[in-house]
Amino acid sequence: SSGINAEWPLRPGFEVGGVMSLAISNDARYVAIISSQSNEFIVWDWTAESEEPLYRKELDASAQTYLAFNPENSCELVSNSLHEVIFYYFDDKQLTVHIPDLPEKDFNRPIGNFSQTAFKPGSSEAVAGSKDGSVAVFDNIGACENTAHKRVLKLVKLIDDPITV
Repeated sequence: SSGINAEWPLRPGFEVGGVMSLAISNDARYVAIISSQSNEFIVWDWTAESEEPLYRKELDASAQTYLAFNPENSCELVSNSLHEVIFYYFDDKQLTVHIPDLPEKDFNRPIGNFSQTAFKPGSSEAVAGSKDGSVAVFDNIGACENTAHKRVLKLVKLIDDPITV
């Protein structure tokens, strides 16, 4: 078997210009990108007949270099640049985009340049690793049901020397 499910429409490509980062949901229903030309977040329902995206949002943020779906919720994503983390949540009605404040004064040290962000399995938390060996832990704001509204809870220094890979 070739591994291709013929019931799902196959798309040869979408008109987006360049792609900075691409992610596919665990259920293979959604494809999301960060466009390198316009710094746009775009998400498609890969299984729909339409080639039009579900949502397209130009980001008022620095160029996002990493994008990932929550493995436990295909409607929740996270992206990051060197200096910010962005959370996304969409449903059939709207797309919510939230950029949490990262006040270095609250941590008494710089956070460092982010490399990747991931969702913590079995929880509402996400963690963003930085190149200086720190991890920022994010979680939902209060009892907010919208999972895009997260804030940084703590900064954990894992190693003393920068990560050089």
